[in-house]
Amino acid sequence: MRNIRSQSRYSREEKTAFWRAFGITLAVGILLVGLVAVDHQGRRLNLCDATPPLSIRPGPQGTTVLGLRVFGVDKQFDFTKPMQLLETLWDFFCLPR
Repeated sequence: MRNIRSQSRYSREEKTAFWRAFGITLAVGILLVGLVAVDHQGRRLNLCDATPPLSIRPGPQGTTVLGLRVFGVDKQFDFTKPMQLLETLWDFFCLPR
């Protein structure tokens, strides 16, 4: 009789490569979040600029704007369609706003 638990779909090398890539991706993500936090705190303390790095606010003519202020970049993107999708999901799952 075959032992089903001992058989694996992936080899040990493939599992190791996956976890190594996952760890590196997680470390880079944490590094980026830390850099954004330090940038925001530096602007807040030195320049008295308390605007958040990412902000969603109403734009002209009923649109929604995503503001990005990180590392000296000050850009605005149209966020109307993703916001409509989020509102639809909030309504579907009956989540509070």
